[in-house]
Amino acid sequence: MKSMKEKKFEWLAPFIHSDPAEYEEYLEKLALQGWHPAKIDAWSSIRMAFVKSEPKQYRYVVDLQPVLRREYKQLYQDLGWELAGMMSSVVVWRKEYDGARPESFSDKESLKRRNKRFSLIIGAVFFVFLVCSALATIGIPISYILLPGKNSEMIDIITSVAGIIAIDIFTVFFGLAWKKTKQKKSAKF
Repeated sequence: MKSMKEKKFEWLAPFIHSDPAEYEEYLEKLALQGWHPAKIDAWSSIRMAFVKSEPKQYRYVVDLQPVLRREYKQLYQDLGWELAGMMSSVVVWRKEYDGARPESFSDKESLKRRNKRFSLIIGAVFFVFLVCSALATIGIPISYILLPGKNSEMIDIITSVAGIIAIDIFTVFFGLAWKKTKQKKSAKF
């Protein structure tokens, strides 16, 4: 069993480092410090556990694949990549190396397509939160006006305001992440 000093958690790291290349570099820096993902699964985009062990020089690659096709997986494995895990549709590969940092994408066009897919996904998440934020911001106060006495207890009002604030914070967070991916995408190419 690992002690708390040998394990740490990172929250929302794929969204904080929303540009795929930036997220790859983030994972690589942690690996050089000896922090390696304990397990990469669907919940790792929210909270990822890292365990402390021997520092290693890994090249990480993140790619968006709705379905992990056998041919795709076999191609990466034939080229020496290890499947580190999947965060829903995001596949995370890694490869230990010495010397020159290995590349995963063979041409600029495939790299541009990967970055565009990530930008579209983060943009979609942002718009979902934007709609929820608008509905909550408008709908909750209207329900208090139209249904007086039914929802007027102070605890209901406080809970509703807290919910609106939480949704608004996530909306801003995902909006900034989306803006960042769009800026990185246009700056690189």
